[in-house]
Amino acid sequence: MRIPLLLLASSALTLVAAPLVAQDPALVEALAPLLMAEDRRQLDLTAMARAIGHPDPLVRRTAVVAVGRIGDRRGAPLLAEALDDRDQTVIADAFFALGLLADSANVPAIIARLRQPDSLDQAAAGEAAAALARCGGSAAIAMLTEIIGGRTSIPATRRAQLLPVAMLESWRLAGQAPVAAMLPFLTNPDDDLRWRATYALARVKAPMAGNGLLRGIRDKLPLVREAAVRTFTKSYADSAGLAAATVVAELRRALQDASPGVRISALQALGAWRDSAQAGDVVRLLTDADFNVRVQAATALGELRGETAMAALDALFDRRDASWAARRVALSALARGDTTRFAKRAAAWQGSADVRERMAAYEGWGTISGTDIAIFESGLKDADPRVHAAALTAWRSARPRTDTTVLVAARERLRHAAPEVRATAAGILGPNARAEDLDLLLAAWR
Repeated sequence: MRIPLLLLASSALTLVAAPLVAQDPALVEALAPLLMAEDRRQLDLTAMARAIGHPDPLVRRTAVVAVGRIGDRRGAPLLAEALDDRDQTVIADAFFALGLLADSANVPAIIARLRQPDSLDQAAAGEAAAALARCGGSAAIAMLTEIIGGRTSIPATRRAQLLPVAMLESWRLAGQAPVAAMLPFLTNPDDDLRWRATYALARVKAPMAGNGLLRGIRDKLPLVREAAVRTFTKSYADSAGLAAATVVAELRRALQDASPGVRISALQALGAWRDSAQAGDVVRLLTDADFNVRVQAATALGELRGETAMAALDALFDRRDASWAARRVALSALARGDTTRFAKRAAAWQGSADVRERMAAYEGWGTISGTDIAIFESGLKDADPRVHAAALTAWRSARPRTDTTVLVAARERLRHAAPEVRATAAGILGPNARAEDLDLLLAAWR
């Protein structure tokens, strides 16, 4: 689908950048108040009605998108009127704007326009299908079910235009999505439709799609495999009534997939099982050829935990080929799963010349309940205000709400020279402020 905002921005930039002699003053005069109204989220029905009747299609398009982005449902009749515009791009934007209003009361107007015998281009049809999914309600669900299932009075050519987006956007209906109508598309020979069905059913996490999605992990198309594999958390496998051993075996197999995207999705799913017995297969991906796979492997090990996972994460700090991102993830994981190893690595990072590492060390300490106050006080002595702010935030996170020591530290820093420290202090103090803090908080606000 298109993104009308980009068109709008492009149009505005064109008007600004073009030489003044080349600009049409009437067009500038017509567009300026529309852009201002959208920016202010103020709906002037009279002005918008006039713009939607303007002879220039750019003005009409800008007007309908503005009505949608303002979000005032009183503008819906103007958008319904624009569905009969003579310009297909205006019609597409009107459908898009109705979708932004997300009001099921507008569905009859959308359906009525789709039933008209005149032509709609692919872009307009796609926006109409998306608008149905965004608006929701019984009428929209029934129409999307008809479009996907094929039993509809809408002509076959128009149904073919609507089908791809109707399939993809049905995830927005959540538990009301037309799952039964979508299931056959999991084995459709059309790669695009098969991917769209897999993506939507995976997002809906429909239990009855479990077996079909499990087969999708071995699909010939990487996009289908990627969409299917990420669904298989333990909770979804349980809801779909699938044997845990079968699902885990498929996830482990997907860790060796040729596509980095599939490997990443498999790591995300496997990590959600919280089964330390699976760490061995994940450890091997710490040396994967793909950077993002390596980082996701470290993330998954932090979720799986256990000695194998923690030892592998700890070892990353001694490997020259380990990226900073992977080591950063490893430090956070050790803080959650192995405080002894974390303390050793955090101590080194607290003394690092790299400000990012010093900040990360204190953030890690902030996830450990009851951390010694002296650790955070050392961070408050750091020369870099970013570290100072990170230590203060971590102090608040690690200590009980009844601990007033961090409030004293925050109160003392409302006059700090660095704005990031003052902002952090005000945020901590705000819910616990006393009457005598008011002047300092007002100064911080100013």
